Formats: sequence, C-alpha cells, structure tokens
Amino acid sequence: MQAYARGLAVDNCGCFGLYLTQRLSWFVLLQDAATLLYAGLLFRSARRAPVPSPAGREEASGDVRIP
Repeated sequence: MQAYARGLAVDNCGCFGLYLTQRLSWFVLLQDAATLLYAGLLFRSARRAPVPSPAGREEASGDVRIP
C-alpha cells in the first residue's frame, strides 16, 4: 500500500508468488485486502467452533469397551 501511495512503479508486487506476477495496482490491493479478510473470518470461525464432548464422541464412534 505504501508503494502504491508513493507512486512507485513495481513490475511484480510479489503478493501472490513468482508464478502469478502482477503489476502493483488498486485491484491487487483489493485482492490483498480480500485475502486478509477471508483469513480473519476463517480464523475467527475456527476459534468459535464448539468442542465436542468426550461422551458424545464415544457414542458416535461406536467403540466397544471390553471390561
């Protein structure tokens, strides 16, 4: 974002690796922002996922206990 604001000419921003070369533009900055947004949403949903109880897991798996 800093290079774009300063008006620097960048042939390959490197945002998406060596194989997807793109010139630095506002569209690339939007792609970066969307990627960060999706990563944040995935991280947030992973932290909020309910943890299954051990009793429910044993019943669902069908394990047989041998005394």
